[in-house]
Amino acid sequence: MTDLQAANRVVGNRVGPKSKVNYRGKLNTIKIYLISREDRHALLDGNNDIVTPMEDEVMKSLFGWLSKNTDLPRKKRNDEDQDEDEDEVHGIDGEEADAFANNRATISHSCMQGYKSALVWHYAEKGQTLDPLLNSWCDNFINGYKKTVADKKSRGVMAITEGKAPLSFSGYSHICRFLATLTPTPMFNWQLIMFSWLFMVLCWNLIGRSNTVGSIMLQHMDMGGDCVKIKVPKHKGDQTGEGMGNDKHVYANPYNPVICPMLSLAVFIFCKYRGADVVRQQLFDGNDSENRFGKALMKVLKNIRDLYPNIDLGAVIEDLGTHSNRKGVASYLLSMFFLSAVNVYLRAGWSLGNVQDRYIFAGAGGDQIVGRAASGLPITDLRFAVLPPHFSNEDLEILNSIGWHSILPGYNNYPSSFKRIVPFLLASLVHHSEWLKEFFPIGHPLFNQPLYVRTYKLETNGVEVDVKIMQYFKDKVLLGQGRCERTNLQATGIPDHLAIAAQIQKLEDKIVCLEDYIRTGLRSEIISAVESQPLKVKSMLMENFQIDGVVPLNISDIERIIIERDRRLFARLDEIQHIASNPVDGIQVGASQVRSFITFHWGGRMRMVPENFEFPKFDVKTMFILWHLGNTDLQIQPYKMLARYRDDLSSKQDQTNFDRARVVMHAIDHIAVDHNALPPGINDFSTLNATEAVNIFDRLYDILVGMCYGGGRAPHKRPNDLTLSTIAAKLYKLKKQRVNV
Repeated sequence: MTDLQAANRVVGNRVGPKSKVNYRGKLNTIKIYLISREDRHALLDGNNDIVTPMEDEVMKSLFGWLSKNTDLPRKKRNDEDQDEDEDEVHGIDGEEADAFANNRATISHSCMQGYKSALVWHYAEKGQTLDPLLNSWCDNFINGYKKTVADKKSRGVMAITEGKAPLSFSGYSHICRFLATLTPTPMFNWQLIMFSWLFMVLCWNLIGRSNTVGSIMLQHMDMGGDCVKIKVPKHKGDQTGEGMGNDKHVYANPYNPVICPMLSLAVFIFCKYRGADVVRQQLFDGNDSENRFGKALMKVLKNIRDLYPNIDLGAVIEDLGTHSNRKGVASYLLSMFFLSAVNVYLRAGWSLGNVQDRYIFAGAGGDQIVGRAASGLPITDLRFAVLPPHFSNEDLEILNSIGWHSILPGYNNYPSSFKRIVPFLLASLVHHSEWLKEFFPIGHPLFNQPLYVRTYKLETNGVEVDVKIMQYFKDKVLLGQGRCERTNLQATGIPDHLAIAAQIQKLEDKIVCLEDYIRTGLRSEIISAVESQPLKVKSMLMENFQIDGVVPLNISDIERIIIERDRRLFARLDEIQHIASNPVDGIQVGASQVRSFITFHWGGRMRMVPENFEFPKFDVKTMFILWHLGNTDLQIQPYKMLARYRDDLSSKQDQTNFDRARVVMHAIDHIAVDHNALPPGINDFSTLNATEAVNIFDRLYDILVGMCYGGGRAPHKRPNDLTLSTIAAKLYKLKKQRVNV
């Protein structure tokens, strides 16, 4: 090869091989047009190649022919299915409609743009350029044709979508499950099954084209903390490799084995022996991985349609293909509220426009969160921050002593960067060992690998024992969320809202521990302290009290001091319980589990009733229950206790209502004593339950009404309608009469 030939070859590399194949196909279509026109034969040379430059009239006629040719596209509708009178319906006569194909499917706008690109490339290959005026006319024509296609789509003449339809996440999961658990058939051997499963998972997780995934090299894979980093040297959107330094982060999904990239990679690697080919270490052997996967995917889709006709894949099977992965995962990720569309576009390798491409670049953090979401981890809870299955440093030392070459055949032939991934692959296999046994066919190649069948010598406590890897390390795999305390492995790609949720979870755990301590330890300590108070008070008085010049202190005074001290201690206990049970202002959590009643804090001190409490105006029976048994709904102690906390009633009216209730309740108490209404051994209504108290009240209430309306007069006709204020007024009147007598 001469220097000039080498230079021309380099120049020719500006267009990729697949693009050249595409352009040649379109140029062949143009040749068909030229051959079909007798007056255009001269535009083909002796080698049947297109002569350039083409005249303006010829170029314009060519694009006109392309715009109305209905034989070029793969039509979505058959001509037989269209209405015979369709042209008339749209107000166009049949001859004109047929001439311009207004009601027939033609090529897409992007396909029309491809014809122009093919011509520009053909001109460049001959060292020529398209005339500027003609180039401008082509651009205007394509813009007008774009609107024509949009009109056809709006009228149902052409399909709304172009190309392959996106695959749904559920459809992706179904296909992966089918591949992971598939038994070999004449169409699928073990190698094709494992290859297709991993290829499918990587296409989804990398948002990659199948040719990009098929060209992944083992040297481009490394472990980046809690994820696998894959470098993509170039792709369709970056032909020059300017983004070569951008890593794609792929995360494990230990909650869903069928779509877990780490597990599918582990099965593929441990079932495939690597030779000593250090020059070209591809993840997938051969140069036709893309076509191999495409054919396998079509077979899988056909089998799924036949075996599971009700499964929803997101589109009809005829519209799905290898590119459906890329479209599907992009749609899936863009539906998540916390993901940036820019980060999704950058991972997919899509152009953001001239300005964005110059100023916006892929960053590790943005790609990490996209990669974690693409793996299918649940985005709504803390499981999104899960770490991959891994081993402790001590267990890694044991595995190193065994020798990785004896666990993974061909281990020494892997690149050093990929060797860092292998321990995580083994941990993933061990972690999912039960699932593998349940869903993998018995004859799966994985079960014949050394880690399953080989016995290894290990020394434990000075004794040499025989162990198998999968059994020995079954309970030693570490998982965890956020950060592993034993290995310091830190989760990456975590959104802010989950980091805050993790801190809230820790706070809730601390509150639960505090509540447990209050219920048991602190309460016991306070009760013990209260029981020891009398002796301490007595000792203090004997040591420090002087009698000279003061009023003598008697036993009743000492008892009163002790009672007041007890009241303050229990009030403080209630305050601690209230604070612990209300971690957020205005929200009570679990208070009723500690005590039936609580105290309330307002006005600078503890209160028996809540702030702005209004003393109720109920009937006598309801007030009787509240007076002796308390308000369980509001967790207020028996209302009779307000006699000691009268200041907690903020208004004069509330205090007046309380005084009226007290008069009526005292009268009922006296009637109960006079008629021996309480059960033997019971001196207070507060010790009864609500049913017992109501039964006794019904008997005493009749006596109370008779007393208020006695003196020879007939009892009140509707005693249950009497209000507490009315009964209180009658009792005040009776008391006044007795005083006057």
